[in-house]
Amino acid sequence: GSPPLVFAGGPTATSNPLPFDMFYDFIVAGDGEEVLIEVGKCLKSCRREGLDRVETLYRLATEVKGIYVPQFYEEAPGFGGSVYPIREGVPGKVVRRVCAPDPFQQIGLVPFVDTVHNRLTVEIRRGCTRGCRFCQPGMMTRPARDVDPDRVV
Repeated sequence: GSPPLVFAGGPTATSNPLPFDMFYDFIVAGDGEEVLIEVGKCLKSCRREGLDRVETLYRLATEVKGIYVPQFYEEAPGFGGSVYPIREGVPGKVVRRVCAPDPFQQIGLVPFVDTVHNRLTVEIRRGCTRGCRFCQPGMMTRPARDVDPDRVV
C-alpha cells in the first residue's frame, strides 16, 4: 500500500499553514471535533472505492469543509501569504470550522502511571471575548462559545 496520510490541525497549523505544507498531506482548519468524523467517513468511502492518494485528497478538499490540501494550491506572488487553487473544483478559500465545545468529546488520554498531572480537564469555554490583537488564541478561536452548565455536570 501507500504511505499513511499525514495531517495536522489546531491553532498553530491553522494560523499559518504555509511553513508546514511540505510535511502534511492535508491540514484541518479550525475545530476538529466534527470535521474528524467527516474526514473518517470520507477516507472510508475513498478506500472502499479504491481511489488513489491524489484522488482521495481531492475528495477531502472538495467534500469536507475546512480541509486545506497544499498540493492543490500555490502561493500568490509577493508578500502576504495568500494561496490560490491550481486544480479545478478545489475551494478558492478554505473556511475554518467552528463548533461548540462538547465535554463528552474532551476525554483525553489517561496516563498509566501516577503523575503530578493526574487529573481530568473539562472544557467549559472555547474562545475569548476580548479579542486582543497580540493574542493568538483570542484571534484564532473566535467566536467565543460556552458550554451549557447542564452538559458539564
